[in-house]
Amino acid sequence: MPSKIVRMDDELAEDLQKLAQEKNTSENDIFNRALRFYRDYCYMQDKATVINQDVLNVARSMANVAEKNINYKTNKYLSELAVQQAMLNMIIGNSLDFSEQDLQVFRLKALDTIKETPRVLRLDEVHDG
Repeated sequence: MPSKIVRMDDELAEDLQKLAQEKNTSENDIFNRALRFYRDYCYMQDKATVINQDVLNVARSMANVAEKNINYKTNKYLSELAVQQAMLNMIIGNSLDFSEQDLQVFRLKALDTIKETPRVLRLDEVHDG
C-alpha cells in the first residue's frame, strides 16, 4: 500500500498523539480508524439503502417501550373516565325518577348521537383539559 502524506494543524496532531498514548496504539492506527469511521458515516448518509440490523433492533425496542407507556397511560385515563362516568350515572339515577322504559329511550338516543359524531380520543386533549 502506498504511503500518503497528510497535513493537519498542530492542535489536531497533538490531540492525535495524546489519544494514541491513552489507547496504547500508534497515531497511524488512530488516524486510520477515524478515516474509516468518517467513510462509513458518509456512506450511511448518502448511499446506504439498508439499515443496519442493530440500529433496527434499537429502534424497535424504543418503539416497544413507548407503546407500553402509551398503553399504560391510555388505560389509566380511560379507567378514570369510566369510574367518573359510572359515578355520575349513579348520582343522576338516584336523584331522578325515570322509568326503565325512559332510560332505554335515553340510551338509544345517546347511541345514535355517538354514531352520528364519531370522534377519535386524543390523550393530549384528555390530559390537558
